[in-house]
Amino acid sequence: MNRRELLKAGLNSGMVLLLPGAALWNTRDDGRTLAQEQEQLFFEREFFAMGTRGTLRLVAGSRAVGARALDDALARITYLEAKLTKFSPYSDIGRLNAAPGKDVYVSRDTASVLRLALDLGAEASGRFDVGMGNFLSRPGLDTRVPLVGGAGDHRGRVTGEGLRSDPLLEIRGRHVRLARPGTMLDLGGIGKGYAVREAIRLLRQQHAIEHAAIELGGDLAFHGGRSAAAPWRIGLDPQAPIAASDRKIIRISTGAVASSGGYRKRATRDAGAIKHHIVDPITRTSQDHYALATVVGPDAAVADALATAFFNTPADAAERLMRRFPAYQFHSFDKA
Repeated sequence: MNRRELLKAGLNSGMVLLLPGAALWNTRDDGRTLAQEQEQLFFEREFFAMGTRGTLRLVAGSRAVGARALDDALARITYLEAKLTKFSPYSDIGRLNAAPGKDVYVSRDTASVLRLALDLGAEASGRFDVGMGNFLSRPGLDTRVPLVGGAGDHRGRVTGEGLRSDPLLEIRGRHVRLARPGTMLDLGGIGKGYAVREAIRLLRQQHAIEHAAIELGGDLAFHGGRSAAAPWRIGLDPQAPIAASDRKIIRISTGAVASSGGYRKRATRDAGAIKHHIVDPITRTSQDHYALATVVGPDAAVADALATAFFNTPADAAERLMRRFPAYQFHSFDKA
C-alpha cells in the first residue's frame, strides 16, 4: 500500500485504544489464559499520573520480580512528571516558564524531550509546538498556571505561511533558555508518550521484562506481546464520538499507539476560536479536521507528538506529513 492509499484508508478507519481494565489482555483467542500457556505470573496496576489515569500490565517469573518491576516503572513515571509538568514551580518546565530569557539547568530527560519536541515540530511543518501553553488559559483549560509574559498577544513573529520564525528554545547540553517572548512551555503533547516509553525501557533493561503494556491518557507503549505467540489486544476509547463501525479490536506486540482528539477537554469559557485543549500553532485556533487522530509506530514519544500534529493537519496536507515519517501509520476517524 503506498502512502496515498494509506492516507485514504486512514480517513475511514483507524487504530484503537486500550480500554483500561478491559478483560482482553490476559486471554488467548482460543480461550486459554496466559497463565495456562506460560506458567508465569501476571501483574496489573492502575495509577494516576500527569493529570490522567493509567494502567500498567506485565508478565514476570515471580511475585518479587513483578512487584519490584511495577514499583520501579511507576517511580520512573512519577519522576518524569515531577520534571516535565508545567503545574509545579519546582519542575524543570515550571522553572523555565518562570525565567524566560534565562539559562536554566535541567535534567537529562527534560533536555532530551525538549530536543525531540523541537525536531519533531520542524519535521511536522510547525503543526506541533510545545510553546502553546498561554493559549489554554483564556478558555479556562489551565487556569492554575500564571501566564508567561502577561496576558498580551503571544504569537511571536511569523512568516508568510504562518510558521513561527522566532526560536522557541536554546539548548546547550543541559542548559536551556526559553527564547521566544511571552511563551509558556506545555509538554501535554509529548510528555505522556515519553513517560510510557521510558517506563517500558526500564522494565526491559533493569528487570528483563519481556511482556509489558502501559496506557496513560491515550498514549500506549507495548513490548513483547501478551506472550511470544499472542499480541496485546486494544479496544477503542468509548468516549470517542466516532461511528460504531470504527470500534474494532486491533493487535500489537511491540510498539506504540497515540491518539489526539478535542472531545475530552473542552473550553469552559468563550475564547473565540479556541474550543478545546489542542491548539494549532499555525492558526492559533482549535481545529476539528477529525474526531480522532491516531498514530502507530515504534516510539511512544514520537507517536504522541505526531498524533497532535496530525490532528492539526488538514486532510489535503496530511500526506506530506506522512511521507516524512514512513515508520509510522496515520489513521483518522470522522465524527459519527
